[in-house]
Amino acid sequence: MQVWCPHVRMIMLLLLLLAVGPIAPASAVTDEEVGKAIQQLVEYLYKKQNAQGHWDDAERGEGNHSEGLQYGGTSALATYALLAAGESYQKPQMKRAINALANFDIKGTYVTSLRMHVWSHLPDIFEPALNKDLRYLLTCPIDSEVSKGAKAFGYGPGLNSWSNSRTQYGTLGLWEAAKRGQPVPQAVWDPLQRHFVGTQLENGSWIYNKQLHNKGTVAMTAAGLTAMYILQDYLHADDFRAPGRAANHPIRKLIDHGLEYFSKNWKPDKDSPGRGSQFLGYHLYGTERVGLASGRKYFGGRDWFAAGAEVIVKNTTSRGFSVKGASNYSSSVVRSSFALLFLSRGRSPIFASKLEVPDHDWNNRPRDLANLAAWVSDTVEQKMNWQVISIDNSVEDWLDAPLLYLTGAEPVEFDDKQKAKLKSYIDLGGLLIIAADANSAQFVNSIETLLAELYPRYPMQMIAEDDELASMVFPVQPLRIGARSIHNGARHLAIVLGGRDVPWTWHSSSHTDPAPWQFMINVYNYASEKGRIRNRLEDHITRRNKTGGGVKVTVGRARYEGNWDPEPRAWGVQADMMFNASKAQVTTKTLDLSKLPSPKDVPLIHVAGTEDVQFSAGELEAIKTYVSAGGRMLFENVGGRGLFIESVQRALLRVFPNERLRPVATDNPIVSGKGIGGYDMTSVRYRPFVVFRIGNVDTPRLLSMTFDGDPRIILSNDDLSFGMLNQRVWGIYGYTSESASQLMTNLVLASAPQPQPADKQPLSKKK
Repeated sequence: MQVWCPHVRMIMLLLLLLAVGPIAPASAVTDEEVGKAIQQLVEYLYKKQNAQGHWDDAERGEGNHSEGLQYGGTSALATYALLAAGESYQKPQMKRAINALANFDIKGTYVTSLRMHVWSHLPDIFEPALNKDLRYLLTCPIDSEVSKGAKAFGYGPGLNSWSNSRTQYGTLGLWEAAKRGQPVPQAVWDPLQRHFVGTQLENGSWIYNKQLHNKGTVAMTAAGLTAMYILQDYLHADDFRAPGRAANHPIRKLIDHGLEYFSKNWKPDKDSPGRGSQFLGYHLYGTERVGLASGRKYFGGRDWFAAGAEVIVKNTTSRGFSVKGASNYSSSVVRSSFALLFLSRGRSPIFASKLEVPDHDWNNRPRDLANLAAWVSDTVEQKMNWQVISIDNSVEDWLDAPLLYLTGAEPVEFDDKQKAKLKSYIDLGGLLIIAADANSAQFVNSIETLLAELYPRYPMQMIAEDDELASMVFPVQPLRIGARSIHNGARHLAIVLGGRDVPWTWHSSSHTDPAPWQFMINVYNYASEKGRIRNRLEDHITRRNKTGGGVKVTVGRARYEGNWDPEPRAWGVQADMMFNASKAQVTTKTLDLSKLPSPKDVPLIHVAGTEDVQFSAGELEAIKTYVSAGGRMLFENVGGRGLFIESVQRALLRVFPNERLRPVATDNPIVSGKGIGGYDMTSVRYRPFVVFRIGNVDTPRLLSMTFDGDPRIILSNDDLSFGMLNQRVWGIYGYTSESASQLMTNLVLASAPQPQPADKQPLSKKK
């Protein structure tokens, strides 16, 4: 038998996996609390809806500045917020609101733009209404006087008074129409760009207008940045065809300068320096716009959504969203609508994160992932966002999304700590997506070298045409887009797209060839277990609590000549879960299968695999000796689809010819949890893939060999290890994460060196 002897460099990488930084603390506000606040805001808005079906009480409406141009604006904002929160347009209250809006003879930039947001969220039957409002909005731009040919938006036609607030909303209205295929003349965008370029100050901020203010504010910087991202899409998409232009492109420099000011001065509870909370709802909605447009997770060193959500949750009751010092200029309905928009839009799951790597051309095509995320969201009818994440952020941040996306045209190099973080992300259940800009062979070669170093056992191979990635939703020929991957026998770890310039296809929104787009629909469904993607503030990783504990147990992980370690982080996550639940304090120890210790020191040995294996005579003898001495061994087919357990069965029947494999009895503590402080697992849940393949099954399918009445050899042909990671991937034939973790807990407790006292409380039940 070949002696397992890893390269010294790999040992260093494995050690660095333990030093990639502590897991970030959980957010101060939970997804459950956000969901409750959303429901409160929805109910409040319905409660404030008047008998006519709208929210504008006065004849002239709110915020008209005596011109009477914004009547209907409050109703348009509230209706838009409710639609964004997922309320059906067919709901009676929503039907009344939409009918009221349709019958308003509205005028003015704000209200027209907001009503266009409503029409753009509705079926095609409302396209004529959207087109009508677009035609009116196109009459509203006026000379901004900041430069020759610059145009801005005033309150309405004939009113020569612009502001960046009005111009932002006018631009947003145009954008909503353009996204729905409405004819927005290209000549409209350029004068708007002249205006926003001309009103950006040297410190990167934007002003409200020249008449009232000469200093930039955070809220107006949000307005400027939002507009600049839109203008980048409509005026400069083609500028980034050749790699290397993004870093020095004029509009990118202006955007980056604005982001620098915004991040430096942003606070979740103040809309601008020196202005307190008087326009907080407006400010937070602007923040959400910039956050989603830029993909940035942090402003001012804080997770902008978590921080803003905390402010809203703490100040939301059955009376809506209200904060001390709020201006009378905006009513509680307006504030609550803005708050609802912030929570609903910002809460959406992260489809994928784009990896920012200093000194690497990681962003040649700035809108590739933004466009891809939007298209996937529309296609699967599930709103999702995207995110930029730095190589310097924690792996826990990376796990916000099931996909980590890296591009480039030049070779990329990582130091050992960065390599360890990449491996940690993948080992914790993430999927790395690599796409070459301009079909760069140099970039692809550097990535393949890296992956060969991190995963020497798993070769890079072309994705087969019958693989889930090529067939889950759309039939896609992987060869057409050069789709290759490395696979650990249970799941794909990394995918490389190197056959064509896929990032450019996504950045330019070209759909002449649907293959790159359709392939990513398959990838999304694969990596999210067919849409079971977590919201932004849900727990994406198990964190070890400060308090916990339980019985101390050492679990051995057997090493042999074969794929013995396909999921190297599974036991670490499982140990944290058991500690948090005060079930056990688990220490894992890697052991050679041919040299197993005394069961008194290591009472449970886990032997994992994915493929046919031939154990040596020495390994088989060690198994016999260990089991005969009272030890328990678990043999697991990781991923549930390989030949590992079949080969193990043949080997065990040679070692124990007089024994038979039988299901573990339901009254055994391993299943029942009785007498060990475990879980009642007489009924379990299997992953959606299993249910899809064989229907509903609720019985644990563990086989065992029993010695002296004790099941000391346990065989699981169904996956447990990936289940322990608590991530979601299609194609895993095994238990849900909860059932896998609880079955493993029972195995550990049943194998503990000291007998556990009988339960004094009812058994923990699976949710």
